[in-house]
Amino acid sequence: MNYRRQTLRLLALEDSPNDVERWVKLFRNAGLPPRVQHIASIETMEEALSEQPWDVVLSAEETTRLNAQQVLAIIEKHQKDIPVIVTLPEYNPQRTSTWLSAGARDAIPSAHEEHILHAVLRELTSLEDRRNLSNVRQELNESNKRCQLLLANASEAIAYIHDGMHVDANAAYLQLTGYDHADDLAGIPLIDMIAAQHQAEIRQMLKQFGTDQTTDQVECELVHTDGHSTPVSLRLSAAQYDDEPCIQLILLPLMVPVLSQPVNHKASAETEEQFLEQAASAVTAATEATLAWIQLDDFQNLQQEASIDGIISIQGSIVRMAEELFPAAAICHYTDDSFLLVETAGNPDDTHKRLITLQSAIDEHLFGSDDETLTATVSIGFAVKEHKQDITILLNNAESACQRAIKNAKRLCRYSKTEELDEKARDGDVQAMIRQALSQDSFRLLFQPVINITGSEEKQYEVFLRLHSHQGEVVEAGTFMAAAESSSLMPHIDRWVLRQCVRQLAQVHKQGQSVRLLIHLSHLSIQGTELAQYLSGLLKATELPPDSIVLQLPESIVLQQLKRIVDFAEAIHNIGCQLAITRFQGDSRSMKILKHLDIQFVRLDGSFTSKLDENSDENIIKMLDILKEHNIRSIVPKVESTRTLAHLWRMGVDYAQGYYIQGPMEAMDFDFG
Repeated sequence: MNYRRQTLRLLALEDSPNDVERWVKLFRNAGLPPRVQHIASIETMEEALSEQPWDVVLSAEETTRLNAQQVLAIIEKHQKDIPVIVTLPEYNPQRTSTWLSAGARDAIPSAHEEHILHAVLRELTSLEDRRNLSNVRQELNESNKRCQLLLANASEAIAYIHDGMHVDANAAYLQLTGYDHADDLAGIPLIDMIAAQHQAEIRQMLKQFGTDQTTDQVECELVHTDGHSTPVSLRLSAAQYDDEPCIQLILLPLMVPVLSQPVNHKASAETEEQFLEQAASAVTAATEATLAWIQLDDFQNLQQEASIDGIISIQGSIVRMAEELFPAAAICHYTDDSFLLVETAGNPDDTHKRLITLQSAIDEHLFGSDDETLTATVSIGFAVKEHKQDITILLNNAESACQRAIKNAKRLCRYSKTEELDEKARDGDVQAMIRQALSQDSFRLLFQPVINITGSEEKQYEVFLRLHSHQGEVVEAGTFMAAAESSSLMPHIDRWVLRQCVRQLAQVHKQGQSVRLLIHLSHLSIQGTELAQYLSGLLKATELPPDSIVLQLPESIVLQQLKRIVDFAEAIHNIGCQLAITRFQGDSRSMKILKHLDIQFVRLDGSFTSKLDENSDENIIKMLDILKEHNIRSIVPKVESTRTLAHLWRMGVDYAQGYYIQGPMEAMDFDFG
């Protein structure tokens, strides 16, 4: 608490106003500017208490018109929380004890001003703590009332379970189970209300349920008090009831009545799931459909400022205003601060205009009552049905558009996949960057020369893929490859790379140059023969020689999926392309691959280059001889010096690659001569 910035509101009981001045000077000199009122009589004190709040009372033990005992009685009568400090003519332990027993916070000789100052500061701190505590308790009570009201009015059937027994339930739950009052349900085990064939599953779910988890929905049958069963979806989540940990249980009936078109959503008893199921049917049947997500702005602040009745007034009024502007639409109060609107009658442009009108109407409307006038604004996102999109896609797209409207202060946005990707990509979402690069052809290909060191004039390059952020920075390959694999985008990337490589390579061949490209593939692209068929189509369209394409797979993947890769290699060879293994270790497992797989190239693991030593070349030379027996050409990467290059030539390596020769280039224009 910063006393230097606080005004002290002080009531002072002294014989005359002149006697009060000493307290004014004391607190002002301490940096605590006082607002002091002299108490001259019972009437002036009661009037002061009724006009404004006060922080402290400094009361002389006796004055000619009033005494400290009367001051304490008046404060108690008005039920005010104001600490009283009694000033004594001299120190007297017995008098101090008497005043403390009477309700004073302290009794100090009036001559001990420093003591009085610290006592006042102490009481100010205590007073502020009590006021804060009171505010917190009030907020907690309001929150509890709001929760109870929301629970009572919730369309979902909600109950609270402790040790498997019901402790409370709302009206919807009572209606679903057949009980008249929550007291009738209290103490009844949940298992007793579940059909026998589902009891073991629900019992196990309750047994395994932790205090910090939420379960997935489970379908079962609920037994009504009259004996009939109702199919329901049951979900458990952790909660508290009367400050004790318990389980919240939500039941949703699975039998939904069929509504005629247009969907009638105005009955407040419909659940959100019912609304979505009914709206889904309307969206599926409609040629055109628009779903709008309408969200109250600053709902958290609104909850703190408005009463429960005020919030309910806003929620109900927004639904009615939407119904007036969209008489044929399906409208639902979806969550505390959001509403859904599904329009299948009008065209999207007309719906857009009416949403603008609705937003303006909400801006200008005065909600609440005469005693509590409230204002509210909303942000709206809407999505238009494309092709055969269902309600789930529309809902996700509309919510995404609404969040974009809130984030960018646009207030109303139409869903655009392109804009969504662009925004996510700008925010550093790697998957969004990948999707955007695929749609805009903004990946970059680099080509690193692979030279033949046996004297042949072959021209070939290894292809590398690069992804750049919106800031122009290179996204680390491992990062975007991991993101692509986790989102099943790698096959799309592989096809993009093949398409671009074939297109660029075809242009080079038309210029009279015979060039070969070594292209990496992910393991996700070797499932079946679809990629081989796709590549065959590209080659036929460009009339490119098939043997100018070499597809590369790492040894670790080949070992894991050898049977599948044998079939894939056969499909590749049937269209005339070649196959290479990268990161080749040359051990016994590596050599077994050669017995099962027809390959044309191996790229040795990069560690070979750093371990080159003429004293241990014998094993490497034996490996190279075996490769030559199988008519497999060897490539050694990471060549960084003339010495290394000469060493590889003496060993009989076919190709070399590395920054000493040339780093990755943006164009295939290396001088192989």
